[in-house]
Amino acid sequence: MKYLTKLLLLLSIIFLLNACESSLKMEKQGEKMEKFFQSNNNTSLPVLTKQEQGLNAGFVRTQSSELENNFPVLPNPVLNMFVYPHLTKFGNPIPGYTTNFKLYELDRYALPNEAL
Repeated sequence: MKYLTKLLLLLSIIFLLNACESSLKMEKQGEKMEKFFQSNNNTSLPVLTKQEQGLNAGFVRTQSSELENNFPVLPNPVLNMFVYPHLTKFGNPIPGYTTNFKLYELDRYALPNEAL
């Protein structure tokens, strides 16, 4: 039994020292990456103000606008349902509430150039 406790103590010390060593390696690597990023940082692209972004909004292509244009979402009506106040089977009151759910379980998307 004493042999087992000594073995467990020795293993825990080894794992603890190993964990401390790996955190030191990560800090050194992080410093190197920071220096690399600062030396290779290319800030030649102009930064647009909010007003300039608003003026160019119709002319700028983004990934989200391309997806919305190529694959429009097909209509999926939302149904509103009112649940009247009621009691649970144990007699606890539940107030009335409104819930919403979509008519179809999944949203469907039209194929490119497919008429809606």
